[in-house]
Amino acid sequence: MVSAWGCRNRLVLGQEATDEKSNEITAIPKLLELLEFKGCIVNIDAMGCQTKIAAQIVGQGGDCVLGLKGNQSTLHEEVEEFFTTASAGEFANVVHDHTEEADKDHGRLEVRRYWVTEELSTLSDTARWSALRSIGLVERECWIEDRHTVDRCVFINSIPADAALIIVWSKTQRKRKDSCDLIFQISALSLGALPPPAGWAKR
Repeated sequence: MVSAWGCRNRLVLGQEATDEKSNEITAIPKLLELLEFKGCIVNIDAMGCQTKIAAQIVGQGGDCVLGLKGNQSTLHEEVEEFFTTASAGEFANVVHDHTEEADKDHGRLEVRRYWVTEELSTLSDTARWSALRSIGLVERECWIEDRHTVDRCVFINSIPADAALIIVWSKTQRKRKDSCDLIFQISALSLGALPPPAGWAKR
């Protein structure tokens, strides 16, 4: 099952069942067709990081933040390498935005750090991705009693280098880990309400 979650309205905007012999990749475009994205950001994890899906979101008037993993191996490696090099040099001479946040509860401390940049010169074949504008890194450092872990993930998107906008995407990924279903979020760029799904009757 693929679900679209409106983070401003805090409700499920639509769902699409996956075929038994298929996976979420085929269900995502069907669900996207039912939604309106003007003024919104669509946040999807690495499962939805496909050129056709990015083009569909942008074509329907939205922006996208897409997680990167092995399914886009070359691009994933290039973005990882960029941030490894930039981090080693403390982002000297790299125009970027950065923010961080922390949660502490029941003996657990998590610090999340976000970096995003519009520096794309080290990437190859960027023309394949509709409206690709920036790349980013999220680092989660967690302490639970005597355990300490560090998790890093990278992403591509069509929005400017604004780290605050990436926080919503990061929270989407944490929800994904707690669910058997693929959940992608839609967040409003403006202060207005999130547009309803296409075809919804006004009441």
